[in-house]
Amino acid sequence: TTLERSTYEVANEVECLYVRRELRDLIPEDRNAFLDAFQTLTAVPTAEGQELYGEEYHDLDYFVALHLTGASIRNTDWLHDGMGVLTQHASVTVRLELALQAVNNSVTIPFWDYTRDSVQAKLYDGGDPASIF
Repeated sequence: TTLERSTYEVANEVECLYVRRELRDLIPEDRNAFLDAFQTLTAVPTAEGQELYGEEYHDLDYFVALHLTGASIRNTDWLHDGMGVLTQHASVTVRLELALQAVNNSVTIPFWDYTRDSVQAKLYDGGDPASIF
């Protein structure tokens, strides 16, 4: 058959290892695992953590410095200006998640669904978004 008329079928099993959940939907065990791994990043320096957990481990100071390097200069804010907010924040988040998973491989970074709060503000708080805080 010609290339246009060829049909191919591929069947594979796919295993889902990680599921990200909204912060308020985490079960207590998942929330505690995330917070425990995060606490480790605050307490264990990078060099020590890499010996204990592997090369993906970086302490929280590493991520603070990474963020400051990318965002602290007002006229070259790579993290927040233009498309950087999407691409650079996603990159930093993935690196942070890998560091957390070095400590506990079951951990994912939860997301915040801000639309839930927006609806609350519109329906229950007279439309004032500041009221959710």
